[in-house]
Amino acid sequence: MNKFELKYKVLILILLISTGLYGQNKIGLALPLMESSSNPEDKVIGSFMLKGIRDAYEEFKKENSRNKIEIKLSDTERNLEEAYKIGVTYGKDKSTLAILGPVFSNELSALRTVSVDYKMPIISPSATGSFIASEYENLFQLNTPFNIRGRLMAKYATDEMKLNNIIVLSDNVYGRNFSIPFISELSENNITLLDSVFYTGSEEIPQKLAYLSKYKFTDTKPSAIYVAISNVNEIEPVLKSIKEHYPDIVVLGSSDWNNKDVLIQNKNNINKLYYETDFYLDELTYDNYIKKGFTEPELKNYLLGYNSMNFLLTTTLTHNDRTKLTTYLNSRVDYSGIQNNINLRNRINTSLVILKFESGKIQKITDYIYE
Repeated sequence: MNKFELKYKVLILILLISTGLYGQNKIGLALPLMESSSNPEDKVIGSFMLKGIRDAYEEFKKENSRNKIEIKLSDTERNLEEAYKIGVTYGKDKSTLAILGPVFSNELSALRTVSVDYKMPIISPSATGSFIASEYENLFQLNTPFNIRGRLMAKYATDEMKLNNIIVLSDNVYGRNFSIPFISELSENNITLLDSVFYTGSEEIPQKLAYLSKYKFTDTKPSAIYVAISNVNEIEPVLKSIKEHYPDIVVLGSSDWNNKDVLIQNKNNINKLYYETDFYLDELTYDNYIKKGFTEPELKNYLLGYNSMNFLLTTTLTHNDRTKLTTYLNSRVDYSGIQNNINLRNRINTSLVILKFESGKIQKITDYIYE
């Protein structure tokens, strides 16, 4: 090889690196594919999230043929040790730009040290555990964590709806993920919390609401009740008891209220309900997806995968090494998604959709960011 050939090859290499066609050009996927499981239900989350990721990837390749991003796939098996091993493998591979995954909060937590050791962005499309990414500059949550959901609903209710004198009813385990941050947000902004009660099991709901009914006989009557349920089966007993004691009160709900069928079944038990969600499609868009053969749970996972991959691929066009990508994702990043937007603040998504249910109909009120 003569000097001219050597200089030419070096020049080509520099050009490839500068245009993102060489170097850190792989995205490692860490998904719960559950390939070893014989139960088809175990595979739904991973398989439909992967379908969304692949569709976003194929669309990206058609529109950006010069960008040679590749994807690598690994099955976490919903196993923390396996997720950690996958993270280390991707971390050691200098050509891997970032990890998209894992899906579950405990798996993401297991990769905290990996993100530090290899200074590699690890981006979960769906983990909702509170405070996972808050102390690790290379961890990111594209789905809004529980604590932000509770705070966001309190902020919307008080800043936008101008509500005060609020009571809270909450499940004592899962519901606390939402209700405790909700209460904290009220306190920090000098909004009056009249009372909060917690139930263990749906059979306690009527008793707890009967206790809260004492405030309707006081001069300071509640303007709203925030209810953080543990599952959709609690919606009916909650609404029946609210109708008995506070038929005209505004109900504020956590994410698990987003069930159209159950709400319609209980439309006569409710005045107005406002709640937050990370999944909303207008009726036409929703119907078009359903006609393609998706069930709603499948569609939710598909769009989590599609939205996250599209966001990441778009970002890699101008941030094509680990350092650049990490620095960018640690700034204020705003991305318009299909079922929910991505508005990164301190490495977590702080955006949700506010919905209103009244007279048997669900209405989108706004996209709302907690800041």
